[in-house]
Amino acid sequence: MFKRTKFIPIIAMVFCVIITQGAKAQKALALSWTGYAETNIKFSDFINTSHTITFWCLMQFPNSYEGPVLAENGSGNYFVGKFKFSGTAGQVAWMVNIGKESKTFNFNYSEGHWVHVAITAADVGNKINCDIYINGQLKENLSYDKTDSELPNGSLRVGKRTTGRYPNQRNAQFYGLVDDIAVYNRTLSTSDITNLFFRTNNVVARPFASIDFNNSALLNGSATLVNVSDNKPVDDVIDVNILPLPTAHRTMQLPFNKGEEWVVIQGVDEAGGSHRDYASFCWDFSIANKPQRNNWPLGTAGAPIKASAPGRVVTVKQDKTSGESPSNLIEIQHGQGEVCAYLHIQKNSAKVQVNDNVLNGQWLAGTGDVGAAQGANHIHIAVTDKPESPNNGFVTFPVAFTNYQVKLPSITGNSKWITVARGMPKKGQVIRIP
Repeated sequence: MFKRTKFIPIIAMVFCVIITQGAKAQKALALSWTGYAETNIKFSDFINTSHTITFWCLMQFPNSYEGPVLAENGSGNYFVGKFKFSGTAGQVAWMVNIGKESKTFNFNYSEGHWVHVAITAADVGNKINCDIYINGQLKENLSYDKTDSELPNGSLRVGKRTTGRYPNQRNAQFYGLVDDIAVYNRTLSTSDITNLFFRTNNVVARPFASIDFNNSALLNGSATLVNVSDNKPVDDVIDVNILPLPTAHRTMQLPFNKGEEWVVIQGVDEAGGSHRDYASFCWDFSIANKPQRNNWPLGTAGAPIKASAPGRVVTVKQDKTSGESPSNLIEIQHGQGEVCAYLHIQKNSAKVQVNDNVLNGQWLAGTGDVGAAQGANHIHIAVTDKPESPNNGFVTFPVAFTNYQVKLPSITGNSKWITVARGMPKKGQVIRIP
């Protein structure tokens, strides 16, 4: 729900649904690829005077690329949110960019937890001096001129920047939950910020504009509203379980033969692996319980790669040999802004050509190790917003696979499979298409 009554105290409505004993539910904004929400909060009401802006967010993919929680819908620069991969497991890189001024820093983050962010701004002559708080702790300072020609104009947007404006050429996207956005017409004190984080209700000031998402909001793309606890950050364990599966893509199946057992070597958004930052949303698969270097069907080398979804072939590169770089690959355009890439294919193994229209499950090529260590044959699959190129700012984005099975661990030797209607396979899982 958007609320905007300038300089008049506002009492938030509550959307009450019991989700666990002692905790009421309220709505939060859930964002995945293409998702964002518009607000009616105007920058002209606060950007050049003393103010404070606060919000809660829960990051779904903390090791991925740039993702603004708050940004501008209009001209100028305003970006408060996740920066590119921090480079350190267990830390998140954060960026605040107002006008021409920008500050980036890292903070410790445990996956699946709410984060409280606050920016206090003090009007000091020709400047606005800002303090940036994470979870009630002062982390950084930033100062901008009131006459800065790149200060934001327009309204506050949640989840993405102004359409067509990409930091580092990347189509930035915040992934996760956002709630309780508030703008105050004064510079809150450190104790106020601490009280907001601990939700003690001891803050004297009331916001002149707030967004609690309890009623309908102006949602775009894949953005949805979900029920969350009103007891942040205590009930993280509840809220992390309602993070949405991605929806803004074609229906996809796993890229191998039906009935074959494959293992997930590497999943999405792994801080300790190579699937992070712009490449966060990739999977690596090899045949389960067989050496990767052995030839199929006794290993992964040469195993058929099958199309996960129908589309038109836009790239076929197959001239490199085992262990060479860059990787051989096939790319299939599923639709506007949706390209599926299959990497590491064996030299000259492609069974399709550029401009071919392929069907779901069609044989594309043989699994190889081109662009990987020799013998490390595996399927690497990712969906991107444009064909891969070193300088075009492409990013991967999350997808879910449909109708597959996961093998449960067994101490008796009798395997049991569970069916997943839609899901994102995790590292170490043995999976198959039934």
